Amino acid sequence: MSKPIKHIVSLSGGKDSTAMLLRMLEERWPVDIIIFCDTGLEFDAMYRHIEKLEAHIGIPITRLKADYSFEYYF
Repeated sequence: MSKPIKHIVSLSGGKDSTAMLLRMLEERWPVDIIIFCDTGLEFDAMYRHIEKLEAHIGIPITRLKADYSFEYYF
């Protein structure tokens, strides 16, 4: 019995990962999950960009955030 395949996009929110995601959707490539890993050090504009992108594509973006700050782990 084979496992189902999941197509996961890692989105940093920068120009390259945003363009990649938009192109994948434009080309109708499968996108099952979009993940944004929040370091807690992003500018407010990045969070606004992620929200706008999510509204534009109509697909939820999963936001992952660690229990502690970046500085704690560093």
